[in-house]
Amino acid sequence: MTLLDPLLDPLFEGRVAFASPWLLLAAPLGLVLVWLARRRGARELGFSSVRLADGLPVTWRVRLAWFPTFCCAAGVVFAALALARPRVGDDRTVVKTEGIAIELVVDISGSMWAHDFKDDDGKPTDRLSAVKAVVRRFVEGGDDLPGRAGDVLGLTIFAGYADAPCPLTLDHQLLLETLDAAEIAETPLEQGTSIAQGLAVALGRLREIETKSRVVILLTDGEHNDPDTDPHDAADIAAELGIRVYTIGMGTTGTAPYPMRQSDGTIRFQLQNVHLDEALLNEIAQKTGGVYQRAGSIESLQAIYAEIDRLERVELEGVTYRRWSELFTFPLAAASALWVLGLLGEITVFRRLG
Repeated sequence: MTLLDPLLDPLFEGRVAFASPWLLLAAPLGLVLVWLARRRGARELGFSSVRLADGLPVTWRVRLAWFPTFCCAAGVVFAALALARPRVGDDRTVVKTEGIAIELVVDISGSMWAHDFKDDDGKPTDRLSAVKAVVRRFVEGGDDLPGRAGDVLGLTIFAGYADAPCPLTLDHQLLLETLDAAEIAETPLEQGTSIAQGLAVALGRLREIETKSRVVILLTDGEHNDPDTDPHDAADIAAELGIRVYTIGMGTTGTAPYPMRQSDGTIRFQLQNVHLDEALLNEIAQKTGGVYQRAGSIESLQAIYAEIDRLERVELEGVTYRRWSELFTFPLAAASALWVLGLLGEITVFRRLG
């Protein structure tokens, strides 16, 4: 803190400082030296009387005789400012965080066609479309969700078998585009719900990632019906790897409206029974340290993602750096200009006798 800070802070919003503020003491010392030099350099001429000069007019040269001395003294002050090296700082905060690796595992089996959710306009929509809308908010932020900036995200989709169309990446736009392109399985070869395969593929991705936290968000609306695999085994592996699995059960209970194409090409909705193995999903979550929740609407699904977002947050560490821009050239230029101006004045228009 220097005496000049109150004058400079309004201009630079508190970001100005001196590299060597103690050198500002050179200003009063320099002024004393200038005064002594001027006093020693003065010449005295003897006159018998100065009365004859009383009536003479006072010219502008006489009135401004102090100007060379002023320039020299002001130059000393600006030189002291230059020596103290005034500079302005550009504050930049860099946020450091390890982030979290999250693998989104989404069921795309035929049962995801059920239209028991409503979109933002209040119109019935299928379960997969509801998932896409909420996941986008979860990733990008919005509706009280801060987003997952800094986290690596990946996508696994599964029906009768699993596929991983998007690797773990910081390119969240790529992830969302891949999810938007996902379609509900319709061919006979794709039919089925293999929760074990979906979880196993996700674990295979996450086991190679070294980060502070690794998480799977598994979303399904059905029952595991793949006789060749066991989801309990996949849950055991997740627990051994220290990977938490959050499970979400989609849809209403009992029956749900499914779109049925008629012979004339029109779509008609028909109620069909829905089945969800909540006991399995709850067991997978508990075994791995995660949480199971049921999502019966877009609002509840979004609330679940908000809760996961709250649970899976790492503390950010902010480090502030200051990049300095030197300002000493301005007072140095002013000092040089004043000295030159004072010297020229002293040897020309303000030249003294002696």
